[in-house]
Amino acid sequence: MAPFISKSQLVDIFGENMLDVPDNFEVYKSLVGLTDKKPFECVGTFEESQAAFVLLFENLQWKDSLVVLEMNKNNFNVDVDNFLNLEKDYNFSDELYNQLQNEF
Repeated sequence: MAPFISKSQLVDIFGENMLDVPDNFEVYKSLVGLTDKKPFECVGTFEESQAAFVLLFENLQWKDSLVVLEMNKNNFNVDVDNFLNLEKDYNFSDELYNQLQNEF
């Protein structure tokens, strides 16, 4: 969620900056594929998680957070723009599709 909302919104949701908690580093490493297994199926693919961090590396609100600084040491080779485009085959109205495209 961090690439798409403000730091204050994320802190309001979780009660702290989850990207500044050293104990969370191993979980984030597993989400981007730097460990043997992925902890949660519902979070997204390794590539999607890597793309989220690439967006955070460039985000002034997040780039100095502990976990983001550590993750920036990795060379994630992902096409971030690919993850921000909706597939052509979708199951909702053209109006909603256009609204979503305008958001991204």
